[in-house]
Amino acid sequence: MGRLGKQSLNRKLTLVVVTAALSAVLVIAVGALWQEARRHTQGKIDYLTATASVFASATSDAVARGDQRDALYALRGVAHAPDLLYARVTMLDGRRLAEIGSGVMLQTDVKVDDGDRASVAGALYSRTIQVSRPIIQGGRIIGRITLVADNSDLLPSLGGTLLQTLLGALAALAVAAAVASRLQRWVARPLLRLTEAVRHISHSHDYSTRVEIETQDEVGDLCEGFNVMLGEIKDRERRIIDLALHDAETDLPNRLAFEREIAARLTAPRRGVLAVVALGVDRFQYVRGVIGYHLAGDLLGEIGARIAAMGVRGAAARISTDVIAFLIEGADAAHVRARAMEILTEAEAPMMLGANSIDVNLTAGFAIAGLHADSVQSLIEHANIALDQARAAHAKIAAFDKQTYLSTASNLSLMTDMVRALGNGEMAIHVQPKYDIRAGAVTSAEVLARWRHPQRGMVPPDIFVGMAEETGAIAALTYWVLQQSLACQARLAEAGQPATLAVNISGRLISDADFIRDAVALVEQAPAQLYLEITETATIDSQERALRHISALVGAGARISIDDYGSGLSSLAYLKRIPADELKIDKAFVQLLGEHQRDALLVKSTIDLAHSLGMQVTAEGVETDVALSALTAMGCDYAQGYLIAKPMAEAEYVRFLTAFSSEGVAANSAKRHGAHT
Repeated sequence: MGRLGKQSLNRKLTLVVVTAALSAVLVIAVGALWQEARRHTQGKIDYLTATASVFASATSDAVARGDQRDALYALRGVAHAPDLLYARVTMLDGRRLAEIGSGVMLQTDVKVDDGDRASVAGALYSRTIQVSRPIIQGGRIIGRITLVADNSDLLPSLGGTLLQTLLGALAALAVAAAVASRLQRWVARPLLRLTEAVRHISHSHDYSTRVEIETQDEVGDLCEGFNVMLGEIKDRERRIIDLALHDAETDLPNRLAFEREIAARLTAPRRGVLAVVALGVDRFQYVRGVIGYHLAGDLLGEIGARIAAMGVRGAAARISTDVIAFLIEGADAAHVRARAMEILTEAEAPMMLGANSIDVNLTAGFAIAGLHADSVQSLIEHANIALDQARAAHAKIAAFDKQTYLSTASNLSLMTDMVRALGNGEMAIHVQPKYDIRAGAVTSAEVLARWRHPQRGMVPPDIFVGMAEETGAIAALTYWVLQQSLACQARLAEAGQPATLAVNISGRLISDADFIRDAVALVEQAPAQLYLEITETATIDSQERALRHISALVGAGARISIDDYGSGLSSLAYLKRIPADELKIDKAFVQLLGEHQRDALLVKSTIDLAHSLGMQVTAEGVETDVALSALTAMGCDYAQGYLIAKPMAEAEYVRFLTAFSSEGVAANSAKRHGAHT
């Protein structure tokens, strides 16, 4: 490649110099030929013009008399003129009075009338030249004389000039070759050495290479600048590699460096098993918020140093915000677990950062090469998943559990299916009746989502609703339920049935301004009274923003129901601020009303509290006549549960309302008991 480059550059330099020399010679030669041809042709035109003027005077008398013989006699005097091919005398009316020579004038290329010199350029390319002059007598034109001469001797007359041009071109080529040789020595060789150095560096990455400086000129300056640049690149590459392989906050190796370490260890011979251990700092964001980012980085760095001090082969690396990873070789999984636990215990001992003593809690997960994963990336990923599995199980350490992981992954895949199900008819709404205890009638119902998956069958709501909340798909699901509920209300009203419905709103959506805006627009279109059930914990956790959003929903016409009351940490002052119309007591207190006196006291006090705050009370999970009787005695407003009815499709709900209005709770309860016996 170097030799080909050299030949190419030399050839280009030679071509440039030779082309420049030949171009100069060509320009000079063309100019010389032009001047010589012009001189030759102009001389011939001048001679013919003078000759025509003389014979125009000599034939004027003959033309005036119309004497053909005298005119011909006069023309014969010009017959001996050099290169003359044809001569003619014509009368003013165009009649030929006399002529000598052949009719070649008819093929004449260039005509010069009355000494017109503008036609000389055209004569350079013409084989003949025609000159015409007027015959004048007594001050008036009485005829014309025309002469045609041969111009074919032009090219032979240029032979000397052409020879001189050729000799000049040869001389120019010789000079050009000498100049090209010099240029190759001054320019090509240093540049080619630069090129060879670049190729060497690109293949070897050896930035210690230097180019020899041969000249003290611009090319020498270029070589010197190139050498300086190589030194700077070498320093910069070292810094870039260091930054690329280290975490700036802790100065520990980063994930990329750890991946390289794993790859090297996987191919190296070893005894026993190789495991990736992911050691996570529990509640790291909280800890960082308390001690600050700088000390949080020092904390992770100290953990990495403690791991290294435990004799771990290879450095510990920071692979994510709160996770330090390292490698362990052991006889088997049990040995890996024991060794990792030993390192964890040492690493989470109290440490001094600045003037502060800090306690940290650590959790570990590990994945073994060949058992839990085979590739570098999957080993790290599965170690992180094992860490998450340990935290979920409230354990200090856990190995990667494939079955748990597959179950979680399978549930996650449901979210894609769920979004599709909202539009293809797989998802439907069911309603569960709410019994008005005082009126003795079903006057409203709660809307619930039900999903029949084409492969999995009925998917439990606890699974797909919970996953939707975790993945952010809950907004789409809730908006769809609201739309379906409004349509259901319209159909119930048209059928003459109670159309009041309640829809659950996830606590995660209470602070979502975009969802609240869309929900308000839907609530304003509701054809009947719409309750929005919000969990107690959601409203308490969302605080001021939740109150603003709840107020916006109330302003649109919705009524607010506090769902699952008693399942969270209730704040009486906060409940007083919520513009709620209903409080629903969690089923955990209702289902044991007939068995535990404490539950009865809690339910009674809750009913009294809600009434004092201007709210109606609905008891969830009513499954026995004993519970319903107790709630009636306590002054509860509504009952909801299997004693009244299970969730059902809309069409079944319409039939249920018709039957219930005539038979009541007892008859419906008896029917259900009879159906199960």
